Parts: sequence; C-alpha cells; structure tokens
Amino acid sequence: MRWHLFDRRVATTLLAMLVVAGCDSGPNEPEICDDAITVTQPSGLAPGFSWTPQCGVAAVSVATPVVTQFGVQAHVVWAIEAPGNQVMAPITYGSRPWGTTVLVEPEPLLSGRDYLVTVRRWVQVDGERQQVDVAHGHWQP
Repeated sequence: MRWHLFDRRVATTLLAMLVVAGCDSGPNEPEICDDAITVTQPSGLAPGFSWTPQCGVAAVSVATPVVTQFGVQAHVVWAIEAPGNQVMAPITYGSRPWGTTVLVEPEPLLSGRDYLVTVRRWVQVDGERQQVDVAHGHWQP
C-alpha cells in the first residue's frame, strides 16, 4: 500500500513537471533572416501584413503622407515595437502581437488615401544596437 502511494506521488509530480515544461510564457526569439524581406501587398481598410522570408522583426508602422507648411511629411497612423526581433507575420492593422508595445494607437484608415507600411529589425551597427528599415509596402484602400 505504501509503495502504491509513493508511485502515485511520483507520477503526479512528474506529470506536473511535464505540464509546466510544456508551457511557454511567449514565443522564442525567431531565427535571423539575412535575406531581403519583401512585404506582401496589403489591401483594404483592415489590412493584414506579411513578409517573406518568414523571420522575426522588431517593429511595424503604417504612415500616410500629409501636406504641411513644411511640405509633404509622413503621418504615422499606427506603430508597434518589440524589444527583440520577435514579431512574426502575419499581423493585422491595429492589432498588438504578443510582446509588443503600441507606440501609436491605430487611426481609422481612409479609402482613397496612400499608405506605407514599414518593417524594421534590430541589428548591430558599429557595435550599437539599432533599428533599421528592412522592407516597405504601399497600398491604397
């Protein structure tokens, strides 16, 4: 009888360890892509964004041109950022993927306006970590 109780305790402990080991607090850092990234052509007023190759990126932003007294400038209508290159495609305009911070809350997209999506990655440049643009995509809903 005591041996049976011991077996059940060991089995319960092992099962709990397996469940905890199978849980993950979030996605792991994806592999780095060294190739050029291409943004799939977005469309519509709630576009989805994807890129190839399938690799993690650090930030995604959407901007539209506006005319000011200083000329044409980019007005950011939505932006997210992650601490690492962990944002994986596809993502939807206005969504907040796991582990990201919303830098600019999404504004409603307007039919007939031009929009530019920019994808950035964290890289080491001259020993310093910084974000660089790696891809762009244009569309007009």
